[in-house]
Amino acid sequence: ALRVTYLHQQSDGQETNTHYQDDQFGATRRDDLEARLRWHPAKNQDATFDLALVQDRSRGNPFAMVVQKPGGSLFDRETAVNTGSSYPADRQAATLNATVALPQDLELKSTTSLQRLDVNIAYDLDASTLLNWFALGFRNETHLSEDLVLAKREGRRQWLIGAYAEHSEYEFGASGVGFFPVPIGSSFDNQAAETVDIAALYSRGDWEFVDHFHLTGGLRLNHEERQFNYASVFGLRPPTASSSQTKSTELLPQL
Repeated sequence: ALRVTYLHQQSDGQETNTHYQDDQFGATRRDDLEARLRWHPAKNQDATFDLALVQDRSRGNPFAMVVQKPGGSLFDRETAVNTGSSYPADRQAATLNATVALPQDLELKSTTSLQRLDVNIAYDLDASTLLNWFALGFRNETHLSEDLVLAKREGRRQWLIGAYAEHSEYEFGASGVGFFPVPIGSSFDNQAAETVDIAALYSRGDWEFVDHFHLTGGLRLNHEERQFNYASVFGLRPPTASSSQTKSTELLPQL
């Protein structure tokens, strides 16, 4: 079975940038396209595959700020800036679920997920027409994960054991002109990147020892590694940079 859905949202906004006589300063647009495919390979009802795809795109200025002018009101929804503002964002995601029924009421399930997010930011840093201060920023994220579970979900004694792995990358930063000295400001450029790797083994059991009374317990062994890098340039100051790496392993019981 295949299902496709499309969502379109659009707004002209209620904010006006009087500096450019732009009455669509806060206009936004979003287009979300999703597809889902579900099938049984070789018509085997004991095996089910479910694939979900997402393409989500947004444009415009959803964070349009307004100011109250002397003798006016915030309800006038007006501002005056000499730098345009925008927050374009794109998200792509894919998730594949595979479930296989095994003998003795066992079930094997795999969930594989991949996601990418890209966001750009542009705004007037001094929120006025007096200075030419601005900021351009970005945030990019990539996530890849796999979750594999073997479970017994029938009867008074139910249990599962699983393994989980994740790799994530984050990149973010901002550059522009502003802060001091007034009025020319100083150029700046800050960038950071982080990598996260997670590996885990876990289990959980549920025992219905009498009708409607359950005893549940679980255990998770979690290992995590993080790598963080940062670099900054501000005006005529010497550039700065830093880097750190952490590793941790935890045993997490639950009852």
